[in-house]
Amino acid sequence: MKTFIRNSTGRLAKYIAISFVLVGFFSCEREIPQRELLSNYEANNYSEVFTVFWNGMNSNYLFWDQESISWDSMYLAYKPKFDSLDKRGFSDTTQNLCFQYLADMTKDLKDGQYALQFWPGGDVYFENKLYKSYISFIPKLFRTQRTREALPDTLFDYVINNNYLSEFDYGVYRNFNTGEAFQIITGRVTKGQKDVLYTSLNMFAIKAGYEYDYATRPPRPVITNLFNDIRNSRCDAVIIDLRNNRGGNMEDINFLVGQFTSKPVLF
Repeated sequence: MKTFIRNSTGRLAKYIAISFVLVGFFSCEREIPQRELLSNYEANNYSEVFTVFWNGMNSNYLFWDQESISWDSMYLAYKPKFDSLDKRGFSDTTQNLCFQYLADMTKDLKDGQYALQFWPGGDVYFENKLYKSYISFIPKLFRTQRTREALPDTLFDYVINNNYLSEFDYGVYRNFNTGEAFQIITGRVTKGQKDVLYTSLNMFAIKAGYEYDYATRPPRPVITNLFNDIRNSRCDAVIIDLRNNRGGNMEDINFLVGQFTSKPVLF
């Protein structure tokens, strides 16, 4: 589900998107209640941004029974802070505080798929870093691992590359609209007599990376070789490593899973 809070005055953030995965079990006998679409609401001041955001999380976030934070306490603590932002007048500093408050309210959530995305139409300073027009805050990833743009940037990449994989290869594609970088790592792992294909995906943008022609380290040949090995059964098994993967494009379902079948599948 995506909730967009849109500013009609042009003075606040153009869009604030709160994205999280809704997981449920459906049957023909159960009626699924209709959730309120918060994208129908326009926020004309910071107080309204808070109200829509708080209500949206309160009614749509599925894991409150698993969380230790009190969302009611967040209302009492942060409603006055957002009200005070309206008294400051519009400025980059005020926008920075708005995003900081939203991030602080959700930084202790346990859901690894939760993301707070912010399009301010200007510059945002967050955790001593400058972001141009777009920032995505993911509590489970932001402070522990930023998007990998080159190898070996992290200990994880270094260990996998040098100790486990043969035929190591990787590709990187950057989305210039969001600033996010998609990275695919491939190789082989030998386990006794077994030949195992390995791929690590930091997010799902496989098809977008495959179709992009101007990357410094293009993902297309990496993806092509991986898919050819799968289709031609040049392996005994496949490991798809999704640790720290925060989701992504729905089109990747067909693009990736389709490599494992030779005929259409209805799902």
